[in-house]
Amino acid sequence: MSNFFEDDWKPLRGAGAPKVATGSDDERTRLLACLDGETPVRMLPAISGLARERVLILLGELLKEGRLVEAPTTAPRSEEEPEDDEGTFDEEDLEEAEEDEEDEAPRTNLRLLYEAELRELDVDGRVAVARIAEGELLLACTLDPHPRVVAAILENERVGLPHARSLARHHRTATGLGILCRVVGFARDAEVQRRLLRNPQLTEGLFGRLMRGKQLLECHKLVTSRDITDRARSAAKRLLRARFPRADSDEKLALIIKTDARCLAHLQGLSLDGRTLAKLCGRTTSSALYIQNFARWSSTPPPLLIHLSRQKVVERQRRLFTLLAQHPNAPSQLKKKGFGEIP
Repeated sequence: MSNFFEDDWKPLRGAGAPKVATGSDDERTRLLACLDGETPVRMLPAISGLARERVLILLGELLKEGRLVEAPTTAPRSEEEPEDDEGTFDEEDLEEAEEDEEDEAPRTNLRLLYEAELRELDVDGRVAVARIAEGELLLACTLDPHPRVVAAILENERVGLPHARSLARHHRTATGLGILCRVVGFARDAEVQRRLLRNPQLTEGLFGRLMRGKQLLECHKLVTSRDITDRARSAAKRLLRARFPRADSDEKLALIIKTDARCLAHLQGLSLDGRTLAKLCGRTTSSALYIQNFARWSSTPPPLLIHLSRQKVVERQRRLFTLLAQHPNAPSQLKKKGFGEIP
């Protein structure tokens, strides 16, 4: 029940509800007077002088009577609300604006509906409702904490992406999330993926399933993202390091070039294969950051250090040459030659 009071829902009196209720029901009168569409639910107990539990009961009654509407609000960003809406884990996707909550609950607060209709039922009862529910009641079922209810929701013939997205965001058991991820069509949805990445119960196994078929670059973008949990970010780093040695040279090259070699900070202790090295030695660069990142990577091979020292940007910046010459793998010809002397 207390979870509801953490919401920022701002109830508003419906058109048919008077500003001041008539009759002898003083509690309803006081509560109705506070429902201005600007006051969030969590503040209503303090303003109305009513107990938190009593406010919840009264709001539920008013909602059932159709005397409340939800005022348009812009909710603050939370850790459970990711920000992209595309089908990959691109950094740009993860930094999109937060999703519109009205897509999930256009007219009512799902938490209120769950508290009023489902919470008092036992697990079997909630499972039974989830299998046949429709509309907002089916969406409210997605707030249930039990994995069996998740399975029942997915058996409902009316289930769709809005329900899968709500489950990915709200459900808090690894078993339930695993049940959701078994539905391939839902697991591939961009919105479901991004919400799962923000869900603290996403296991490394489920993360690996989501990342199946993704490129190294997508793994790296998750490693550097601030829009997922620490757990998912750590899993992304482990996956990046595990896949890098086995990836083909073109994929490695794309990762290094598109990140300006920033990815190397997460690849310490690994090495380049001969084909990738040859391709890197065959391209020129004007990026000082690219050269600096290789100069700081402990595994940069001698031929690449020589090649980078010959780039025009190094000729203009002595500090880059110094970094390359001080590298542990720098060959003697690079250490002995002075700035600008490498042919």
